[in-house]
This record gives sequence, structure tokens and C-alpha cells, in this order.
Amino acid sequence: MTLLLLIFVSFSIFYELGYYFLLVEFQKSKKEYNIYEIIKKLNSKWKKFFGFSSLFIVIYFILLLPLASFGLQTELTESFKIPNFVVDELLKTTGGAILYFSVIALIVY
Repeated sequence: MTLLLLIFVSFSIFYELGYYFLLVEFQKSKKEYNIYEIIKKLNSKWKKFFGFSSLFIVIYFILLLPLASFGLQTELTESFKIPNFVVDELLKTTGGAILYFSVIALIVY
């Protein structure tokens, strides 16, 4: 679900920013334009969207998603409590600490 949202948001940003850039380009060159011409030009350029630079957009959104819900509690995290003796036993070993912090990071994310 998150991946679909990420793809949708990426395409939305591509079309929004592309629209603005093409609008400026048409106005600077003093060419006549309409919305259909801009969309047609954007549709011809969307293949370039899946280049190396799209990796940076994906990383940006992966880093941004947890910040969007920072400070908000969900029903899952409100009732979820790991007993102290389990946490203490997990933190005694390196593998247990990695497992514990990985699960906590996954839940927080």
C-alpha cells in the first residue's frame, strides 16, 4: 500500500512540477499553449522520470514518511508493550539488541 502511495505521489509531483516548468518555458518563448499541449508534452517525457534521479525521490519519500506521522500514536502502538524482562534479555546479546531495535524501528516507521 505504501509503495502504491509512493508511486502515486511521485507521479503527482512529476506532473505538477513539469506543468510549472513547461508553463514557464511557453511563456518565455511567447508561444501559444493550452493545457492539452502541456499534458501531451508531459506524457512524452514521463519515461525519463524512471531514470537515476528517481532513486533520489524514492529515498527522499522513504525518509520523509516517518516524519509525517511523528508524534501521532496509533492504536497499534498504544496497546503494544514489551515486558521489561524480555527487553533486558534481548539487550544482553548483540544479535538480540539488533533484533530489538529493528522491530522497534519497524513499528515506529
